[in-house]
Amino acid sequence: RLKAFYNTTVEADVEFRDDRYEGINDLKIRNHFNSETWISAGKMKAPFSGEWATHSSDLKVYDRSPLVAQLHPRRSIGALIEGQISDTWGYQVGLFSGDDHRELGALSDPFWFFGLNYDFSKQEIPNLKERLRDKKNPLPNQLTNRERWYLHYIYNQGAGGSGAIGASRVAQGAISRNSGNPLDPSAFRYRHMVATGLQFEQDQF
Repeated sequence: RLKAFYNTTVEADVEFRDDRYEGINDLKIRNHFNSETWISAGKMKAPFSGEWATHSSDLKVYDRSPLVAQLHPRRSIGALIEGQISDTWGYQVGLFSGDDHRELGALSDPFWFFGLNYDFSKQEIPNLKERLRDKKNPLPNQLTNRERWYLHYIYNQGAGGSGAIGASRVAQGAISRNSGNPLDPSAFRYRHMVATGLQFEQDQF
């Protein structure tokens, strides 16, 4: 992570295996537009579901669940806006490419990401925005024990051509009962995806 200029950071994650270059995982620019809005652009993951949005080093378990591994959108180029509606309500809106490529990929077969979240830990903090900027008056420990509800929705505009979106499992060489023709696995990619849940974080767990 590199701070490029005022309120802007550049993040890059390049994968090597046995000293051999494998591709780009993340390459994005993130700008803290103002006190309530963040804008990110580049190759990154759409933060669909709390489990997938959590960095692997921060997971409390060994690995992500098989369901998340099947459903989560692959990393692709796109843009994401994140902001606060109020002290407790936040939102996310993003547009991502459906091109699942080890490099940057192309802008094709896009999908939309929408997120809404409510942070219970901030609902009783008076003058929260001013307190966050006041380094001489630290916030209480209540904010280190975070309780958050989220609702995420993906609309796969690219449908079958969007390789970044998961698909229903279709056996290799499966035949349609109606037409007798081989089934195309790409035709079974999800068009609508919804995830919701509660996240609990504690400073010392």
